[in-house]
Amino acid sequence: MTRKEHQFNILPLTADLAGETATVYADLFACDEPLTHACSVDPAVFYPLATHYLDLCAQAGMSFVAQEAGTRECAGFLLASDVCETWEENDLQMAQMYEVFSDCVTLIARLEHEFLKKYPLLKCEGYHIVQIGVITQYRRNGLATMLIIRALEHAKNHGYRVAMAECTSPASRDCFLKSGFSEFCSVAYKTYNDGKNTPYSGLSGEISLMVRWL
Repeated sequence: MTRKEHQFNILPLTADLAGETATVYADLFACDEPLTHACSVDPAVFYPLATHYLDLCAQAGMSFVAQEAGTRECAGFLLASDVCETWEENDLQMAQMYEVFSDCVTLIARLEHEFLKKYPLLKCEGYHIVQIGVITQYRRNGLATMLIIRALEHAKNHGYRVAMAECTSPASRDCFLKSGFSEFCSVAYKTYNDGKNTPYSGLSGEISLMVRWL
């Protein structure tokens, strides 16, 4: 059977696209992303938080959506922010989201801290690709790479010095390697200890901080 060819449009994430993208984001990450899946978060809690989060991403103007050209449905997304941005400090819903995913947030913060110790960054210098996802039926079309390329263009055009992303699976890591990133550091899930617990001891694999200088 011949695989159907698709055409995609890569668009900035705007307020009118945030709702549909939030649904796709919540569905994908709850099922496919290892750390989110491990949390087994209640959808009734996750979906409203995801909707608020995507609204903030749209306001920040640093994220992108892939639409299937024919149907205009959301086929994938890339969510990004400034690495110095701390939305949870002044936003109760984001503070709640960070609490729900506290183990994940702590692990990611540890990786970023290792990078920032060596390369301190000011605001508008570090472009942080926080999440990227593609709907199952649209995978193997190079869509994740298209989203990364568009995001890097945006970052470079806005004066960012470096782009970074945390990759939680081999497929994600390989995609960023093909896009010119290199691994700065990594942590094996089984050995990660937050000082009190080993929250991901049941997971195989590792999380990698990938970096590309612009």
